[in-house]
Amino acid sequence: MDSSKSKIQADDFGGRDRISGLPDEILLHILSYLFTKDIIVTSSLSSRWKSLWKLLSISNFDFDLRQADTLSLGSVQRERFELYDCVVPSLAEAHIRIGGVTYDYSQTLLQKLARNTLELLDRICNVKSLQLTANTLEAISHAEKLNVDRHQAFNNLTHLTVSYGLTYYSFDVVAFMHILHKSPNLQSLNFPTGLNLDGHILQEVAHVPLCLKRSLKKFSISQLKGKEEDHRRFLKLILTNANVLDYFSVHCSTKYPEKKMLDEYLSGFVRSNCVYRFV
Repeated sequence: MDSSKSKIQADDFGGRDRISGLPDEILLHILSYLFTKDIIVTSSLSSRWKSLWKLLSISNFDFDLRQADTLSLGSVQRERFELYDCVVPSLAEAHIRIGGVTYDYSQTLLQKLARNTLELLDRICNVKSLQLTANTLEAISHAEKLNVDRHQAFNNLTHLTVSYGLTYYSFDVVAFMHILHKSPNLQSLNFPTGLNLDGHILQEVAHVPLCLKRSLKKFSISQLKGKEEDHRRFLKLILTNANVLDYFSVHCSTKYPEKKMLDEYLSGFVRSNCVYRFV
């Protein structure tokens, strides 16, 4: 908030901040008319407002973490404020994207970006529906060490979507598996803009994510890009370990060279009670 404007407003009330002195009920009623991103920005006004917004029930929010030390809200760059002021306890839906992860960054900056992104995920661990971009996974991959036990689990998460922005980043399998391990009750996994495994090979998985064994019911991909061998490994992992999967769908471009071969290979792992679509 502009300091001169704040001073003028304060002088109008005899140097007193009368608005902050209103009861919580009135202030919360005022906040309820604002957009979510504007509600959270009020936490930087003063100690009176710092935690007030958390009393509201916030259902969805769009996080845009563009740099390692700045949090952008929505698509509009806001004044800097620390991640610890952005705890969202009642979030039902979230979209997290990283804008402009480039290899011009130093290793130190990339690791800081990874830490901030992982911390942000910890802050929204109660979310039920989460959308991540592939470059968000790319940012997470720069963490010094991905340890599931060091981060909050998404125990309420049932729907996960991984999408691509304007830049078609390749898909970081290690970071993705980290998210799956943190999501023990995931039911739906969707790749609406496709899956690019080019350059990222799925190694032998020592511990299969719990969500595959007991909760994942729906899996869908709109397009495949990359080597057929890499897709075999990844999709086989899903089909052979998702014990309660009842819907598996892959839309594959006619330009995909090994389409028929991959279809025949995967169909051999489909359970009888699962709807299988490979088109």
